[in-house]
Amino acid sequence: MAPDIRKLFDFPLAPRLGRINAIYGPMFSGKTNKLLLEARHLSIAQKDYLVFKPVLDDRVEEACIDSHDGDSHEAIVVQSSHQIVDELLRYFHHSKELPDAVLLNEVQFFDEGVVEVVAELSMLGVEVYWAGLDTDWRGVPFHFQPALEGATAAKHIGDLLLLPRTVHDRQYAVCKLCGRKNATMTYRTGEGEGLVQVGGQDTYEARCSRHFYQGMIERGHFKREQDKLTSILGRLREELDL
Repeated sequence: MAPDIRKLFDFPLAPRLGRINAIYGPMFSGKTNKLLLEARHLSIAQKDYLVFKPVLDDRVEEACIDSHDGDSHEAIVVQSSHQIVDELLRYFHHSKELPDAVLLNEVQFFDEGVVEVVAELSMLGVEVYWAGLDTDWRGVPFHFQPALEGATAAKHIGDLLLLPRTVHDRQYAVCKLCGRKNATMTYRTGEGEGLVQVGGQDTYEARCSRHFYQGMIERGHFKREQDKLTSILGRLREELDL
């Protein structure tokens, strides 16, 4: 798990708690564009802020976040939520205060410690903006990477969405099949069953719920899941001698 940021800075709770701004939705819905817009607003307001991205997002230049529309912004690349705290410590030792805001892009690729980091930053009065996918290609809440190597992650994006002081900003994309701007799901067109497969338009499509589940049925995904469950139940019956 991520360390307790309040102990690191030896700060009391802030008199004004920071708001958490959740920007989420499927791929191609403009999440990163919205995050970059928030960064521009912070710059206009002359606020100090830091932008972070996970090292797993290797689709663009390393120390930069890019939107699908070509907008970009410098970012600090980190391998774990612990490194976010390390960078904040470095900032604090230099500036003698915390930044006004912290922005996180592709938050679903961080480890589960990011939930505690976001919550603690809010308690310290820092505004947090995060952008990410709320569901994976299977249509279930996106699970974070485990905080410890070899462990199983217990937290998912829903834990971030449920944090107090969170303002929800759901983004919608245009469904690739029906053309309506009602897409809330990310459909994987490529092969592979792994949870994380970084890619773009060559690998994923934004789809509405109807066309997402239609595609999943056609590719036999739910039948495979049913077969797995049937196999597990069969083994349990054998072990219980039913």
